[in-house]
Amino acid sequence: MRKLDLVRLFSSAVLCLWAVDQVYITSPAFSNPAKTTIKVTAGNSAEKHLAFLLKLRAVDDRYSVRAYFDEHADLLNNPRALTECALNYASMRCTADAMRLIGRALQLSRNDEYVLSSYAWILYKNNNPNAALRSVNQALKLKESARNLAVLSEICQAMDDAVKADEALSRAVKIDFDSFDVVAAQVRLSKWQMRSADAIKFVSEYLKKHPRDLRALVLRSEAFEILGRNRDAIADLTEVIKQKPDHLYAHQKLAERYQREKNYKAAVDTLRTLMRFKLDASASILANVTMAECLESMGDLKGALQARKRNYLLECKINGFDLIRGDMKNLNGAFARDSIEYCRLAVTQKEYATALKILNSILQKYPNSTQARNLRALALGGLSRWSEALSDWDRLISKQSSYPKWYESRASVYEKLGKSEEAKRDRDTAKRLSVDP
Repeated sequence: MRKLDLVRLFSSAVLCLWAVDQVYITSPAFSNPAKTTIKVTAGNSAEKHLAFLLKLRAVDDRYSVRAYFDEHADLLNNPRALTECALNYASMRCTADAMRLIGRALQLSRNDEYVLSSYAWILYKNNNPNAALRSVNQALKLKESARNLAVLSEICQAMDDAVKADEALSRAVKIDFDSFDVVAAQVRLSKWQMRSADAIKFVSEYLKKHPRDLRALVLRSEAFEILGRNRDAIADLTEVIKQKPDHLYAHQKLAERYQREKNYKAAVDTLRTLMRFKLDASASILANVTMAECLESMGDLKGALQARKRNYLLECKINGFDLIRGDMKNLNGAFARDSIEYCRLAVTQKEYATALKILNSILQKYPNSTQARNLRALALGGLSRWSEALSDWDRLISKQSSYPKWYESRASVYEKLGKSEEAKRDRDTAKRLSVDP
């Protein structure tokens, strides 16, 4: 179920897509976490695990939800737990995992309106609004709740039926104007209608009545993020952590907001706090990537290299490959890109031999990777293997003949090989390309 390449999709998408598109569909029993009391039958571990999972969902700690679900196999047979984890995956844009889990929930409970409307929401986010509409209508036949109507409103908007979307949302407000599901739908519909200020207004008004609702603070922080108001997002995420110091998702997002503000020290300090908690593999990888980027921005290339190395070793362990030994059976594009970043820093720190072994494996599977070949040429040069380096520079230049830096690099190799005439020719070409428009 864990696919670590999905983490990168989330990491990049969150910076360029409306974060308020995330799933904020919760149980009415958890509309106000501060007032929630959970009764658990003593000795029933499945109920205890479900109750705790719902608590984590109620504060929107997405990393903790994912890790807790993975750690408790008994939740795999609970349709509510499956549904909550499916919604949680959807909130991180891991739609394949979300669809798998919600499909199993439907098999176990085909006539549950909560499962049906959740399935509808995930289908809609997976660009299948027609199937989503059928599923939410089934849910509404079973129960015309504010939540189900809120889901309907978003599906109708996705189908370009603004009239029906507004009508469904109005009905939802009449049933429960104080529902967080309704507020979240209002925020997302404001995005559709290009009314960013309204998105902030809706959730801010909700927070006046429920200042300790951490889901709402996370929601508003993401709306601020999209608007480029990083300091406001930082304030909301700081409040989340103040109320719940072990909120893993808030720590990661806070570090990213500090990074965006170029406050790299604060980002690194936040990530170091996060890494003191027990993290699942996906959260660890994302934290290390952010840590490496921030340390590199601070000029700490050695520290950045260590962060990239931690990820490389973790991914090798989880996915069963070791590029240093030439084992690349399970290597895919996402892991290759991460490994290339590790090699890039290794080359800057003159760890040429390690980088070379990894790059050799990557180029066997991805021979057209320009970045990997460029780094291998540098690593070969660092090891004084000039003829092999020359072969890589020749191939790069034949592929892209207008990049002056490659000519400069090849000229240096020619000098080492005693070919001064060829070196002069490449330097002249590099100079000409540098000044040509």
